[in-house]
Amino acid sequence: MKLRRPIQFGESMKKYKSLFIEKSFELRDVVKLYKEFNKKYFYNKLGTYPINIKTMKTVGGRVTSFGIKNKPEDWVVKKITFSDAIEYTDDEMYGIIMHEMIHVKMIEEGKGDPKDSHGLSFLNELKYLQSKTPFKIPLTDDIDNKKVNKDKVKSKDIIAIILNNNTSISLLNITLKNSIIEDIKSSPNAWLEKFKPTIMITNDIELQKYPVKRKIGRSLPMYRIDKEDVSRIRKEGKVIHQF
Repeated sequence: MKLRRPIQFGESMKKYKSLFIEKSFELRDVVKLYKEFNKKYFYNKLGTYPINIKTMKTVGGRVTSFGIKNKPEDWVVKKITFSDAIEYTDDEMYGIIMHEMIHVKMIEEGKGDPKDSHGLSFLNELKYLQSKTPFKIPLTDDIDNKKVNKDKVKSKDIIAIILNNNTSISLLNITLKNSIIEDIKSSPNAWLEKFKPTIMITNDIELQKYPVKRKIGRSLPMYRIDKEDVSRIRKEGKVIHQF
């Protein structure tokens, strides 16, 4: 897929309504934009690294580096990966690319945070660059509020635990369907009475972007989703246990 015309940063990028016609990352376009953004916003100071497109279902992008964990001054960028699992607007794509480029800059300058990759140095740089760009740079690379690219992501059965407040949901591998019932049965009665969890099997495509637990631990991550989505899951899924 080719760009319709070269990007002219002196003009408003809002003019390019269909720059990414397929609404997913294409390698040649990302490489081109990395070079354009490097020149415009980073003064060509960022290095050139392998860029990959991969169907990552939980993040929009990722910078892979290597080095000793607690010595960020020695970290080295290995590659940059962008996900085609989500449908993006043009501005969302630009924002994700810039987000990952900030990670690259933090690593190159030895400012990576071992405890929080979106730490103070990262946020300060993002705030500065946000004042220079006509599109929004996201604070994180999470994709919870994006639509799944159905051409790239395949539906598969998973276990969904829905609480009765209709906004919290936990997801597990389908192989845990029996053990999770027994595990929840051992929960305090007061908790069961309050939340009345429903355990379902669903292959809802929009849930495929969330991490799925492969084993039962002390706690399960709960995701906040729209009531409309919960209603659809309850309607289309299969209930295997109601507490």
